[in-house]
Amino acid sequence: MGENLVVNGSFTEDIDPPPGWSVGASQAVLTTEAGGQIGNCLMVTEHGANNPDARQIVIVTPGKIYRFNCYVKAGTEATYRVFLFDADHETFLADTGELEETDGDWSTNVNFTIEIPSGCTQIRIYLRQICLATAETTLYFDEVSLYEVPPEFQRLPINDQINWRKNMTQKNIIISHRDFLAAAVDVNASVTKVNGTDFNSLELDVRPLCGYGVITVTFTRAAGGASEIEFYFQVSNDEGVTWSTVEYLKIGYPTNSVAVSNVVRGPKPVIVDAITHIRLWKIVNGDAVNNCTACNATLSL
Repeated sequence: MGENLVVNGSFTEDIDPPPGWSVGASQAVLTTEAGGQIGNCLMVTEHGANNPDARQIVIVTPGKIYRFNCYVKAGTEATYRVFLFDADHETFLADTGELEETDGDWSTNVNFTIEIPSGCTQIRIYLRQICLATAETTLYFDEVSLYEVPPEFQRLPINDQINWRKNMTQKNIIISHRDFLAAAVDVNASVTKVNGTDFNSLELDVRPLCGYGVITVTFTRAAGGASEIEFYFQVSNDEGVTWSTVEYLKIGYPTNSVAVSNVVRGPKPVIVDAITHIRLWKIVNGDAVNNCTACNATLSL
């Protein structure tokens, strides 16, 4: 899916303020912190003005389709707003409005799919904390990305995609997360669990989408090793009548991956072009020593 156009969207280096990000007139304090969705993350702290934010300008091409993604976690403040701004015309391209992150973890995922209007060559990304001045509150963001969507990944004609999203949400935004399992499952050391026998995966409809989404696998471990736990997925292209007999996608993470409160979260982009449904097929714990509990996967679109 090409190159992530956001500079330092994963906040990999422990540098303050994080390279690539600025605060404008918002007087925010931006710092790189451990404990992110993956590795480090961005912390936005209020420092003398209402609604502090981090922002970045990205060069884009008029007429192209782009996919934006980020994760949000509450700190001492839970209310956030994420929006994309046409820096050439001073107009909004996509906006969550003011929302509250109530889970206190990295499960909140924001996605936009936008078509760049004529004459727009740069957009400004805003990651905003909604609060009053002098509150000194904090909010976290991580895994910020903007990718150009190639034509072969676009399931619907462009105008139909954009119109469908407007009709569904009144703005060019989809914030949707659907768990594959209604109840997470435990997978002990060296154990394989299979759909239909050990759990029952929901069969998630991926029509009509822009060609791809993000699947985030989650599991909890008290300890871990270098061996991986692997999540396998099947797909259907006939509305769930028949399913692939080999995996369409495999997501594997070492059981000793970076965890927050012993919970590992691992996202991976998934192409959903030319398929109608996707489901979790099996979970294989390749670690011969460590059990993994509360295993699940979430599709974000």
